[in-house]
Amino acid sequence: MHSRRAVGLMRTSLDRPDPTQRGGIGLGISNTAVSSLGVSTKAGQPHLQSSSNDIGNDSKKLRKVHRVNTVPRPISVARLWRANLHDAGMRSRTGLNRVPRRARTSRHAPKAGMMRGERHDDHGSSSMTNITPSDCAPLLVVGAGAVGGYIAAHLAARGEAVALLEPWTPNRAAIAASGFAVSEPSGEFVAHPRVIATPEEVPAIAPRLTILCTKLADAPAMVAAIERHWRGTWLVTLNALADLAMADELGHDRVIGCIVTGFFANLTQPGAMRRHRARRDGGAPLFRIGETAGPATPRIAALVDLFSGIDGAEAVSDMAAARWTKLTFNCMTSPLSALHGRPIRDLFLEPSLRAELLSIALEVVTVATAGGIALDRICGVAGDAWLGVAEGDVAKRAEVEAGLIRYGEHLNPTAISGMAQDLGRGRRTEVSLINGEVVKQARRRGIAAPANAAVVEKLEALRPA
Repeated sequence: MHSRRAVGLMRTSLDRPDPTQRGGIGLGISNTAVSSLGVSTKAGQPHLQSSSNDIGNDSKKLRKVHRVNTVPRPISVARLWRANLHDAGMRSRTGLNRVPRRARTSRHAPKAGMMRGERHDDHGSSSMTNITPSDCAPLLVVGAGAVGGYIAAHLAARGEAVALLEPWTPNRAAIAASGFAVSEPSGEFVAHPRVIATPEEVPAIAPRLTILCTKLADAPAMVAAIERHWRGTWLVTLNALADLAMADELGHDRVIGCIVTGFFANLTQPGAMRRHRARRDGGAPLFRIGETAGPATPRIAALVDLFSGIDGAEAVSDMAAARWTKLTFNCMTSPLSALHGRPIRDLFLEPSLRAELLSIALEVVTVATAGGIALDRICGVAGDAWLGVAEGDVAKRAEVEAGLIRYGEHLNPTAISGMAQDLGRGRRTEVSLINGEVVKQARRRGIAAPANAAVVEKLEALRPA
């Protein structure tokens, strides 16, 4: 059971992006912008990520940036979800404005059984449809990047009915024409899921489950756009604490969390991706799935069974703890790979980089602990050991460092982080949404987080031209 402080940590915040940036939609979305969202959320910006052959060269591309003097003002993600849903005409119909938060959490507690979908017409009327998991009710994956494409391709290859909502035209066209190609250590294959372009097309699919795999900054507006036409159950694979914030707005019965950990993959061209980590390699499960409030339910067991056909999957009984554990890993690896232009492996094996990595991680551990969160294992090292280091235990520090070295030795020597890929490809990184979240949570609790604040400032200064 979470303490009040733990519940408070679930209320996250996102940073408002530059409305002129390319490669992502703005977060301060108006009703008009939401309505036209489905045309192309990435219009004019190639979404190509580095192939396995040029990952090692991405560090050279990181120099092609310009410094700016402005840092966007942060905005609460809870307010962000509310603003987008209000613009989409959702708030008055859901009644979320009228239900107190504590009562709402109880009222929307997850229930076992059918996943639910609701169709809406242009006049705001709706008809509720209970959808059972069957071949007649497809799975919808929103966002066909590396994670979304990989999930959709594997599910389709196993005979599941799958559709992809991909707003980026080159990727969508490539998938429609030739399928989605997956290359990984275990082999290569091409899957042919159905692909659609806009949220308006979702009711025709009537998905039993919508799997959210967009960029973190794009998610609130995309969800709002889909909710204008279809309300169902969401499985959220995004980084940071997005699933917890989304559940706070839509209800915990409608939002399930899915942590994707140790994926190490990237798009190589439209309609194709490469994964560097082998499936079922004996490491941590790729998918950690759980309710956003409360212990795992039968529907979580069903999803674990489904995703186990792709790679390792496990049920999570405390999603807040699991999310903060993944947030720690993201905070300590992704920005440093981008800032230094180095593979993730180097961060673990080079003493100076490892010390920097550790300082960032320990701040996240401290903030999570202050919120009543007991972290899971991070890089194979128990959460208690990390807490001991944060409290100054020298012996625990040696234990954690040894664990980091062991972890790093098994990483691909050329793989770089998502932030490094974004920076090298001229896109804004998600550092304000990830490390910046820790800084805001720390400030709320009167805790200093200088290492995380520093990487936010440095990466935000390296804004693409």
